[in-house]
Amino acid sequence: TTPVYIYDNRSVAEQACVDANFKGLCSKDDINGFSMCADGWCSDFKGYWMATKQTGCGEAGYNEDGPGPAGAYCCGGGDSE
Repeated sequence: TTPVYIYDNRSVAEQACVDANFKGLCSKDDINGFSMCADGWCSDFKGYWMATKQTGCGEAGYNEDGPGPAGAYCCGGGDSE
């Protein structure tokens, strides 16, 4: 699946998480171990975490993307639908 980068800033991403019944954005520490090649907003970080180096997805560990919109990493609850 191709990620959809629709949130222009952290506050818009945070509100989207709350609107989806999450407590808010995950922290950088929260996404450690959640390998996903998709740039996303966290409460204290913008980027993603990878378990291993993958072509087109950066290095193992945390990866930061440049400026521009991103997805949202939401934590604490959420819709089950």
